[in-house]
Amino acid sequence: VSQSRYERHRMPFNENRFMIRLNAAVMLVSGENIQIHTVFFCLLSFIGCILLLKVFQRFLPDGKKKWALLTMLFPSFLFWTSGGLKESIIILALGLLLYGFLAIREKGGVTVLVFLVGGLLLFVIKYFLLLCLLPALEAYHIVPGRADAKAAAIKYAMGLAVSVMAVAVISPLGIS
Repeated sequence: VSQSRYERHRMPFNENRFMIRLNAAVMLVSGENIQIHTVFFCLLSFIGCILLLKVFQRFLPDGKKKWALLTMLFPSFLFWTSGGLKESIIILALGLLLYGFLAIREKGGVTVLVFLVGGLLLFVIKYFLLLCLLPALEAYHIVPGRADAKAAAIKYAMGLAVSVMAVAVISPLGIS
């Protein structure tokens, strides 16, 4: 049986199925009420926003912390994260991933799970966002506290090369 061009070059997974399954699971509790779905997704997005604010506030001086809060109040941010869309889950995943990543050294145990759950959610929803973040997270992990900048640059370049190869393997464009 001949495969169509779409079937040969499609993704190894379909991120839309995750949202369908998540909505189906929420439907078991909500009784098919869309308002409950909206409240559920807004709650997930709010949790992600709180975690992102905690991450942002680590890097801002005391007088500038209010600006981190204002970034969460942009109309487009509020619009895209206020419904049963992928963006609500993406904000949750980004919050879990970044908060978990920064808290692993301090708190250990549970934050590793938070980091992994955030990474898994991001991989399932939008894998390319995770692949874009990995080199930056790796650079943050490698560069500070290292005396040898050349060794850190080589390690970072190797990590970046691995990320590019992963994109080439997973990419639906069939880049080879």
